[in-house]
Amino acid sequence: MRKTLWEKLRKHRGAWVAVYNDELIASGENAASVYKKAKKLHEKPILFQVPTKEEEVCIL
Repeated sequence: MRKTLWEKLRKHRGAWVAVYNDELIASGENAASVYKKAKKLHEKPILFQVPTKEEEVCIL
């Protein structure tokens, strides 16, 4: 069974991640460094911070 993107992102709660075409391509604690890594792989990655477990409850 293939994991969904959200299932992959759960282990990165609170961290910054870069995604391209529903694939996680970089992650880390600093947005600038994650974006820099991601730009080496793809021209237009999407960058965001994964909600913590507490924040996830508020979002849903």
